[in-house]
Amino acid sequence: MKLTVICANSRKDSESLKVAKWFKGAIGNDGQTVNLIDLHVSQLPLELDKLWDEDPDTMLIWNPIKDALTAAEAYVVVTPEWNGMANPSFFNLVDYTDGEMAYKPALLVGVSASRGGAYPIAQIKGFASKNTHIDFIPEHVLIRDVEKVFNKFEPEEESKYGDAYLKDRSKYALKVLYEYAKALKGLRDSGVIDHKTYPNGM
Repeated sequence: MKLTVICANSRKDSESLKVAKWFKGAIGNDGQTVNLIDLHVSQLPLELDKLWDEDPDTMLIWNPIKDALTAAEAYVVVTPEWNGMANPSFFNLVDYTDGEMAYKPALLVGVSASRGGAYPIAQIKGFASKNTHIDFIPEHVLIRDVEKVFNKFEPEEESKYGDAYLKDRSKYALKVLYEYAKALKGLRDSGVIDHKTYPNGM
């Protein structure tokens, strides 16, 4: 199974990237093929005209991302909370898509430097699937006090911030994601989906 982890943070060397790399390692340890997209590195232009006009510089950035999204059967999206909202880099990414992520499951992972992280989960689940047809699974993960956890790959049992619990919960969420990926592949292969006639939600 192929998966793609998306670090939905436009900052360099972010805590979100640290968490995204942990998920990439955990997925690899499960024997799955995994890719990491860092939206800080990608720097997709905000002007969608550049995509529509097939601007060469923009296509140089977009095409490898498009290929990774198309090849993946499931996604992990790691999103920070900025001013109570998701980082705009993720919404910019989905604006570029045209069915690459449709009817594929995604696990949302909220990251907060303090005790937040829930609002981006609600925001993305509520507004990012209408035309993309991404299937955000009900299970999600909230990683709070992120600077104090996920600093090593192995669980830190003595961490008062729940590092071991959060990693166990994350591994459980990945197992759920894998099963959604198997189930939704059957849907995509069924011939029922008609993205050409009905590309957008209502």
